[in-house]
Amino acid sequence: MKQEIATEEEMYNFAKSVLLNLESRNIIFLYGDLGSGKTTFTKGLAKHLCIKETVTSPTFVLCKEYNIENSKFSKLVHFDLYRLEKEQDALDIGILEYVDNRNNLVVVEWPEILDKSFFDSFNNSIFRIYIKHGENNFRCVEYENNN
Repeated sequence: MKQEIATEEEMYNFAKSVLLNLESRNIIFLYGDLGSGKTTFTKGLAKHLCIKETVTSPTFVLCKEYNIENSKFSKLVHFDLYRLEKEQDALDIGILEYVDNRNNLVVVEWPEILDKSFFDSFNNSIFRIYIKHGENNFRCVEYENNN
């Protein structure tokens, strides 16, 4: 499915619609260039999960956790794998433990570093979103809703 997004508020609303369509999934993979809106999408998730903390990109810390109340998830876990060189680096920071816990909603920016075996192991738990720069500051969002 494809959607054009023009504003931050529209991205937040898109994030809300994704939350409503996750069904049994607990992992969101975000693909896109620098500045395409991946962190803005995650801020939208946080808003609709009533997280009070300010959500920022975990580029330099690699992973940030946010507690969630009154949801089927207990934590929003936000990974940014941009600076990592290989899958083992992601494993070393505990990505498997987070995605394996179905109480976590795990958002992964730059998931391309992960090997095919990782994708195969968790394929039924992953909601994939592709964000591209469009004309006039629009974002073109494509997503796979395979559940």
